[in-house]
Amino acid sequence: MKAAENSYKLARYCAEKALDKKAEDVILIEIKELTDIADYFVILSVDSMTHLKSVANYLEEETKKNFEQKPVHKDGSGMAGWLVLDYIDVIVHIFLPEKRAFYDIEGWWADAPREEFKYEEISDRADKKEG
Repeated sequence: MKAAENSYKLARYCAEKALDKKAEDVILIEIKELTDIADYFVILSVDSMTHLKSVANYLEEETKKNFEQKPVHKDGSGMAGWLVLDYIDVIVHIFLPEKRAFYDIEGWWADAPREEFKYEEISDRADKKEG
């Protein structure tokens, strides 16, 4: 599998798994044509510091189990209201809403292609697989 395909799959997987833990306003931004820092950002909001830690831990466990990848770097903390998981080609940004608004990553990358993920869409896909 090409690296670009794998990075997209990892980014999409992180976005969908974040929804499993009730993250909100989940978006995937494709930045690979605009910069060399990563291929994708996954940005999401959580409602508490405990929720932030829970989502981060879950993503780490799931990506290790299903992609055999751990973040090469983590920054921030629940106490700071934000956390970053850096998988080199994919960077996951987890924010409390006020920190997300403050850093405004979506605004900085407004010209980049993006996908929005909603819990209902993921839930509908799971229902169709079972049916």
